Amino acid sequence: MEIFLLIIVFIFIILSLFYAGFLTAYIFYDIKNKVFFAPSPRKIIEEFFKIYPFEENKIFFDLGSGDGRVVFLAEKKGLKVYGIENNPVLYFFSIF
Repeated sequence: MEIFLLIIVFIFIILSLFYAGFLTAYIFYDIKNKVFFAPSPRKIIEEFFKIYPFEENKIFFDLGSGDGRVVFLAEKKGLKVYGIENNPVLYFFSIF
């Protein structure tokens, strides 16, 4: 009985590791479109908005918005922002 329980736990651990690896790969690499997710550092995004100042209430589109960090920072600057993301995992991650 103990061996059976050990086998079940072992299988569960292996499947969990496989699923975690697949989920990580899916988040950072969109297999269908062969595009990987590379998040922009916050300092670079802030520097972008310093170099290119936008007037308030202007429309800002972020194609491939990923986890939404550019979208949220642009919204703080007073822009009307639209983020477009193809990867459903990153889309739901950016909502929260």
